[in-house]
Amino acid sequence: MLHYKMFANEDNTFFYRIVKHPMELFYPDGKSRSKDDFQFSVMILDKTYNLIKEVVFEGQMFDYRQSFAYKNKLYLNINNPLNDNVDEDHLQFAVYALN
Repeated sequence: MLHYKMFANEDNTFFYRIVKHPMELFYPDGKSRSKDDFQFSVMILDKTYNLIKEVVFEGQMFDYRQSFAYKNKLYLNINNPLNDNVDEDHLQFAVYALN
């Protein structure tokens, strides 16, 4: 796995580590895999970096590079160019709430 990014909510009570999963660089038809088509995990950590939960997300749906946290929620940008629901005129987010 490749660590991509780590960020915290506003009061540093939760940390979110985004990790890209290893995947083949080429599709079965020989075409190069897009940088937007990688499965990734979000590791949710407490303030002393203990793992609370890890959630796996499929590729082609989220642009994890433009994600952020606020309070106990993770906002994942769904404007991945490979997502059928992409809206180039607006930022759209899926919200993952930590219970």
